[in-house]
Amino acid sequence: MGGRFAAAYFGLNYLVVAAVQTHGVTEKYGLAVHTGALVASTLLGLIWLSVAWRNRLHLSFRDAPRWRWLLLPFASLVFWAPMTIESKRIVPNFDPLLLLTSPDYGLAYCFVTPVFLFLLILAYPHVDEFAFRVTAFNGLLYGLFNLSHWSDPDRIWMGVMHLPLLVTSLTALLMTHRPSARRQSQDAWRSHPA
Repeated sequence: MGGRFAAAYFGLNYLVVAAVQTHGVTEKYGLAVHTGALVASTLLGLIWLSVAWRNRLHLSFRDAPRWRWLLLPFASLVFWAPMTIESKRIVPNFDPLLLLTSPDYGLAYCFVTPVFLFLLILAYPHVDEFAFRVTAFNGLLYGLFNLSHWSDPDRIWMGVMHLPLLVTSLTALLMTHRPSARRQSQDAWRSHPA
């Protein structure tokens, strides 16, 4: 039941991201839609809703190897989203109140995806392999693209804030790349039927 609820939450969250983060109003062009992000977020939302419908996520962290917990600081960082904008500079803001009131987590693809991937990495191999890999691959593309923040001195902290997306996405893809991992995932679903 918890896995089905989590998968539905992932799916709905990606649909919200598609609705609120993929467009903006520009001075030169007026309303602009980032079509690629809109399509990717919508498809991720639909994939995770399908996982919920088919009950293909079993969240259990009891058997997670200890090394996977090393990713917790990355997930915590993006959940907290400790940053603020001063003039045109993005700077750290470690106000603990942001853990409850961050305006960035929940509506930003680059901040929700590392948290979702962290939970899925802990639960692996009891996750839907296709949804897991598509989410990680898309996250890796965004993570690599957002390395560009490091080239602007005013946006270096934004580059730091995108490291969790890059690290969790790469970890997830490497975990599923091994043939033994795929067999383990298939065996896990045979022992936990939907």
